[in-house]
Amino acid sequence: TFARAQIQPLDEGGRQKLVEHQLGRGARADLFVECLKSMDVPDMVRSPFLLSLLVNVFKEKGEIPRRRNELYREQALCVLRRAAARGGALAQSLGGADELVKVGFEFLECLAFVCHMDLKTRDFSLGDEDFRAGLARWQNTRASLGEIEAWVFEGGSGSLLCCTDIENKGYRFGHLTVQEFLAASFLNRLSTSDSLFRLWVNPVCASWFHEVLRLASTMMDTDVFTTFSLFVLGQEDGSGAFCEVVNDMVQERVAQREPGFAVEEALAKKFRSIRPFEAIVTMLSHPSADLRAMTLKETSRFHFLADVGELSGRLLDSVEAGEATTAVATARMCSALLS
Repeated sequence: TFARAQIQPLDEGGRQKLVEHQLGRGARADLFVECLKSMDVPDMVRSPFLLSLLVNVFKEKGEIPRRRNELYREQALCVLRRAAARGGALAQSLGGADELVKVGFEFLECLAFVCHMDLKTRDFSLGDEDFRAGLARWQNTRASLGEIEAWVFEGGSGSLLCCTDIENKGYRFGHLTVQEFLAASFLNRLSTSDSLFRLWVNPVCASWFHEVLRLASTMMDTDVFTTFSLFVLGQEDGSGAFCEVVNDMVQERVAQREPGFAVEEALAKKFRSIRPFEAIVTMLSHPSADLRAMTLKETSRFHFLADVGELSGRLLDSVEAGEATTAVATARMCSALLS
């Protein structure tokens, strides 16, 4: 078993050193840095592993995909293409390196899905019975499970998979984000409707799945996304948790420039039904500082809940009427709402 080290996030200096090491100094490195600045991917630029994959994609394609799911896909494919380029019997039997890359990617999708959605773990052992049972999902007429598994774990996956225990054949994905993306991709590829997504929707009991649902939402076509989101909103119990899940997915699609207007309207309607204006005023005027803070955060995040000008006016009126907890606390809330 290997000793584990906690790799710290990169600071600005560390990022610069990594980029210069991979790309050298000059126009090419400058172009890469400019591409990074135009993207909102903080998890990637702080992670040495993900940033290295990002550099590899740039070196191969000369650009960085704008959409997060496309970027993660290219990172995985880039690693597989390098391994497949070495050739071998499996590549020949499949008809070439490109087909091997495709089959290898589909296997990694299945592997990630088993780890993340079935076993809810990052660490897995090739001999574990539950793990083997999960891999039975693999259905491919071009390559057997034994053939593609051997290729992947004998070097085909490159840095995407890390061996953690040689004796017990223990592995994990090099980064949780890679596992989450591949699980989302597998989930989306299998789903011609939203039925499969519904199994992992509960936001209270299954926070482990949140990022997978966010990533999968950008891969769904508009009809499936709309149907699934309306189903989630239909589970809302007044806590706002299910609305949070839908809002996360909507924001992810907005960031990736995917349509979702019908869902946004339904989300606003549902949230207003469980957080009417007068209830928001009451909670923001409540003696409990925790309740006021929670309500302020929710109102600020869901901008459609209430007109901030009208809400601030009501809060200020409550100060004059002597109903507010403190004038200072109310003033701070108004300032936060209007900022």
